[in-house]
Amino acid sequence: MGRPRKLNKMTRVVTARVTDEQFDFLAERAVNHYGGDLSQAVREAVVFAEEFLKLFDADDVNSAFRDMIHRWEEGEGEPYRPPLRMDRPKRKKK
Repeated sequence: MGRPRKLNKMTRVVTARVTDEQFDFLAERAVNHYGGDLSQAVREAVVFAEEFLKLFDADDVNSAFRDMIHRWEEGEGEPYRPPLRMDRPKRKKK
């Protein structure tokens, strides 16, 4: 049994079938950027998927892209990475 967690930091397990190439990509990201933490690499992939789906669904993609770059540059850490904290604040709904 895992350790108990606070409700605002609850995590879920993801099981997925991916191609060898997709797994190799995640494993390489984990080793090269997160000290071998595959879960962190998967979380990064999900965060990027969320960001890019919002971008591609935008009415004005160019403006949305500029806004995304501006948000990332104003954020903490490396400018091209969104935060990957699992307890990040909830996003405001439009």
